[in-house]
Amino acid sequence: MYPLLAELSAHDLEVAETLIGVIRFLLIFLAARALAEVLVRLSLPTIVGELLAGVVIGASGFHLLIPPSAHTELNQGLVNVISSLASIPPEVVPDVYFESFPSLQAVATLGLYALLFLTGLESELEELVAVGAQAFTVAMAGVILPFAFGTFGLMFIFQVDLIPAVFAGASMTATSIGITASVFGELGYLKTREGQIVIGAAVLDDILGIVILAVVVALAAGGSLEIAPIVKLVAAAVVFVIA
Repeated sequence: MYPLLAELSAHDLEVAETLIGVIRFLLIFLAARALAEVLVRLSLPTIVGELLAGVVIGASGFHLLIPPSAHTELNQGLVNVISSLASIPPEVVPDVYFESFPSLQAVATLGLYALLFLTGLESELEELVAVGAQAFTVAMAGVILPFAFGTFGLMFIFQVDLIPAVFAGASMTATSIGITASVFGELGYLKTREGQIVIGAAVLDDILGIVILAVVVALAAGGSLEIAPIVKLVAAAVVFVIA
């Protein structure tokens, strides 16, 4: 996949990968902490600054940290720095960078697990059950309204075809329970009744969103809509949440 890597010796490749890994984590840490501190002084949750840091250093900003799927060029200044420090040709740096990117994705996934695990530790099951009716109402509104407005808005305002509009509408039903829980936890609202309603709604919202996306993907692929796989998917999601 990356033919230029064959030009490097094993030692040079190892040095380059190590250097790239260190630079990645330094960029993430410095950008996230700097913008988080700025947001704190504006009385806003730190996670907003961390998300903004990703935009700034990512594919929408300075191209300092980009995944292979972005299909965009790495920041040339960063390429020259890595090339100079690792003593490898500049044209090889992007190949080494993208080849070693899965290691960063693995660490990011572990961080996501930790965030959701800590959310679970701070959640009271009895309180979630107690607000079940309200959480269900909020979840239904959080799924139906974005889906309907997204789909019909694209169709009637922007003249988008049915299937793309439905697919876009379905994508608008997605939530991020990790971000929601982080913000509520930082503000001290996670264990309040309102916080539990939002967390419960986010869990139900994710289940409903997965089902809608599964149906939309099946329709977009031109396949027939079968009920059995959808029921199986719902059952698996419910069992996972209960467990």
